[in-house]
Amino acid sequence: MYKAVFKIQSDCLEVANQEIFTPFVNCYQIHSVTMYVNGVSYEQDIVFCFIGHKTKWINIGFQLETTDTIIFDINYFYIRPDDIEVLGFLVDTLYSNQTKSKEIISKHYIEGQFSLDNGLYKNAVLNFGTTLEGILNKSLTNQDLNDLINNYTGSADKTDMHFIRQLRNKVHPNQISATQDISRKEAIEARNYLEVIIKKI
Repeated sequence: MYKAVFKIQSDCLEVANQEIFTPFVNCYQIHSVTMYVNGVSYEQDIVFCFIGHKTKWINIGFQLETTDTIIFDINYFYIRPDDIEVLGFLVDTLYSNQTKSKEIISKHYIEGQFSLDNGLYKNAVLNFGTTLEGILNKSLTNQDLNDLINNYTGSADKTDMHFIRQLRNKVHPNQISATQDISRKEAIEARNYLEVIIKKI
């Protein structure tokens, strides 16, 4: 059995609906999940349940707030196969090849999560960067990620996107340096920024 731990960003909590944006859950064949709210543990399917790419809080006397510290502790059997469309809900008719785009962004998102869980921080950042690139490059043409970000006109934060791009460039095969590395903190930050970007995009 394997373990993954996620701290939820406040931007991923929808207070009005008492839902948490948690697409990462679909990356795993889950055994069990414990959710900690301000240090107190709550059990899956008793206090919360998964609905698609969201987690629904079942009111047990109090409401989740954006000021809460929420951590998911996931015990899983294995990572999902590449053909699972974890982020398929992002792909609409504006994508030139919907099937290929779903495959690209879901595969790299899954591999990024698995890499982070297993201490492969460079690989995690490369995959999170490729996920972002796949989301932004709707035509699947040869475009620079920097240009894709600068041309983006939606509500997600371009600064967050550039953070992921800069980390990816730090270890990109064309720019890699023997002295550069990616820390666990940087890989977690890349994942956290990506979660918020995916929610807002």
